[in-house]
Amino acid sequence: MVGDAWIHGAVPKKYAQKTLKKAQEEILKERDNIVKLQISQQAIQQHKTVLVSEVLLLANKTEKMSIAIAQTNRAEVQKSLEELEAESKVLNRLRKIPE
Repeated sequence: MVGDAWIHGAVPKKYAQKTLKKAQEEILKERDNIVKLQISQQAIQQHKTVLVSEVLLLANKTEKMSIAIAQTNRAEVQKSLEELEAESKVLNRLRKIPE
């Protein structure tokens, strides 16, 4: 991930920020796609709501990392990377919810 690369000095600050901004935009597009899904069953609707909530958390954490990079705050970027890893695991579990 670009945050890890930035922490280790492998990419410049502007590149990391631009990459994270683009990632956040893509995440929010996916959130919009999820919202547009036509769902008829109540149980599936509840899963959709949880998924949208988790995707928004992912977008917020991406933005938080970008801000930390702008502030040259390596500790906060590392913390954000750990939070993103945890969110990734949650999203992977959500993918396995039975239909």
